[in-house]
Amino acid sequence: MKIAIDTPPTDYPVKLSQVKNWLRIDENDNTENALISQLISAATEDCSRFLKRTIAQTQYSLYLDAWPTEETIEEMWLSGQWQGPSYSLPVTKNYVELPMPPVQKVDAFNVFDSSDNETPYGGSWYLDTASLVPRLYLASTSSIPLPGRAYNGIRIQYTAGYASGKVPPVLQQAIMVLISYVYEHRGDEDKGVDPVVASGAANIMQRYRIVRV
Repeated sequence: MKIAIDTPPTDYPVKLSQVKNWLRIDENDNTENALISQLISAATEDCSRFLKRTIAQTQYSLYLDAWPTEETIEEMWLSGQWQGPSYSLPVTKNYVELPMPPVQKVDAFNVFDSSDNETPYGGSWYLDTASLVPRLYLASTSSIPLPGRAYNGIRIQYTAGYASGKVPPVLQQAIMVLISYVYEHRGDEDKGVDPVVASGAANIMQRYRIVRV
């Protein structure tokens, strides 16, 4: 499984004028506009990385070699979780998780054949956005996606991130705190320090972080 960005963000949760005001820079002073715009992009990306959550809307493609299966009974038996016989075929899951929520929509669900031709998956499916990590469910595992190539044979393209004007204020604040920290510490960065943590942005947005048990 791998994920790639198809369309990067174009609409960020904090605007140039907001950040200049936060940094106490005169709104008519345009000498550092390019730098501040770059910091907005970088800080948004860094906060998303920390949270494992998409902040600014982004289009991704999730690639799978095959549709996922549950752990086989043999694997459970070898790990001591199953005391019965050690023979069984893998059980196909009826869903796949879509990383970097919140997911707004699935744009494409395609399967590649052996000639690398990409066609839409013909079975029924639906998107569950109520789960902590959204899931794309198959209506039935009797018709699972069967790619014709060995690697990256399934592509699920989806749009994730908060809609314009819907980013939680806490995340906006964290982004501006991070920008302020990086702006003030230009040239003296310590490679061993994560600026998201050092700036205090991590503490501000901790409750939005996705931590898997």
